[in-house]
Amino acid sequence: MPMGVYSPLHVSVTSMARIMSMNIIRCAEYRSIARGRYIQVMIVAIFLAASSLLISCGNEQGHGYDAGPMLQSITTNSASVLWWNNREESSVFYLQEPGGQLRRILVQHYGTRFEAIIDNLQPSMEYNYWIEYDPERSESPQFQGYFRTAPQPGSPFSFLVFGDSGSGASSQYRLAEVMNHYPADLILHTGDLVYERGKFEDYPKKFFQPYGSLLASMSFYPVLGNHDVRTDNGKPFLDTFKLPFNGPPGVQAERCYWFDYGDARFVGIDSNIDEQALANAVAPWVRMVLNTSPATWNFVFFHHPPWPGGSRQGNAKIREVLVPAIEAGGADIVFCGHNHLYERTHPMLAGEVSPTDGVLYITSGAGGKSLHEEKHANEPFLAAFNNSTFSFTLVNITESGLELTQISEEDVILERIVVRKNLEGLEVVESD
Repeated sequence: MPMGVYSPLHVSVTSMARIMSMNIIRCAEYRSIARGRYIQVMIVAIFLAASSLLISCGNEQGHGYDAGPMLQSITTNSASVLWWNNREESSVFYLQEPGGQLRRILVQHYGTRFEAIIDNLQPSMEYNYWIEYDPERSESPQFQGYFRTAPQPGSPFSFLVFGDSGSGASSQYRLAEVMNHYPADLILHTGDLVYERGKFEDYPKKFFQPYGSLLASMSFYPVLGNHDVRTDNGKPFLDTFKLPFNGPPGVQAERCYWFDYGDARFVGIDSNIDEQALANAVAPWVRMVLNTSPATWNFVFFHHPPWPGGSRQGNAKIREVLVPAIEAGGADIVFCGHNHLYERTHPMLAGEVSPTDGVLYITSGAGGKSLHEEKHANEPFLAAFNNSTFSFTLVNITESGLELTQISEEDVILERIVVRKNLEGLEVVESD
């Protein structure tokens, strides 16, 4: 239950003046959408860098904030913004409508977590927002950000995928900086967000700080990795994120969930769940969610890969229990982590390569922790393999198909493929 709810009463003159002055930054007309989105991410990054000073200085005076903001659950007409503030009991959130009008959003307060739930939005529309962390101070710490609502089915969009990231090392931060060059609409994380044990106190350095500008502008959807459940069976993870409450009956909420975005359905699974629960609750739910999908593209993401080429063996529990449900449901691509590398299979069906009617498996586990040695890279089911550098996956959904690009920490393209759907199944074309 909420420990306190902040009820907005008025918009102060000083707050309005401050907001209008900051809005000057947003008045420049960008010549292309891609260039504009990149500049916007850079502006957010600058604000976050400045905010880090406010955090360190502010905490000494009993002010400031600890983490966030982070976007969650963006739909065609709604969004949620979360942030954490250990010093203040109230914050103010402003949204700028496309026509320029300012709307003050009710801020809910759950202990040290603050949340602004925004509704009555329009699809495929960019919104600016401001957070004032201490509205009673004349020089309150502030943050300015933006987000874009989900498009209607049939419209193009993009998303990032990576996992096994939360080391806090320079490799994680370098890769995160490269991700800022590729503004997308949402992010999937394939697990192991915070090493070594998923402790709540490790989230600032190993999660919020490296991905600050990304989290402030793109909706973030993670699943639990094996390291994330080592503290209270994943309680810090579950307390941090706000994920859909639509998982299988009998399984704790937010461990498994699904959501639609544009012309795609995404199904997230906690692959740490024991085999009996996977078989009796999760697998039937996965099949049902996929079978009832109206979307063109159906994606599944979880931590443990069934068909790996790295130093870790494939997960037999996943192969025997989840894979049949994924295949029966008609999934197109599965994203995993756990192996700290990038690899891609040929389309697979019933344990065999099936070029026309199989499921494509992508391991994007080179998110910054470490890199695993090559051990099974000559398996006949593997089409691509790279363990020489940290990397992430960029997926662009277009009207004609799907483009998947693997990008290294040096900002070099490791692989690019084009995937199209036809009556027989998937067609995978490697691109130069």
